Amino acid sequence: MSDTKKIRVGIIGATAYTSRETIRLLLGHPQAEIVALSSRRDPQPHICEVFPEFEGRLDLRCEPIDPAALQGRVDVALL
Repeated sequence: MSDTKKIRVGIIGATAYTSRETIRLLLGHPQAEIVALSSRRDPQPHICEVFPEFEGRLDLRCEPIDPAALQGRVDVALL
């Protein structure tokens, strides 16, 4: 078995319906790791407050949308 490096994913606009489906798909992908979520909501919610179905599956709080803040933290950012 190979130790494949996971692709670090950031999602901008994480509280939108399309992002919900993207998160759902990525959580099932063996080579993807969601490492950052961002949203325009204020205050910044925990993703489980917006989408309760991710409780126990994704422990991230949304952060303000700032592409520069993702630099070096993610391999790919999805909009």
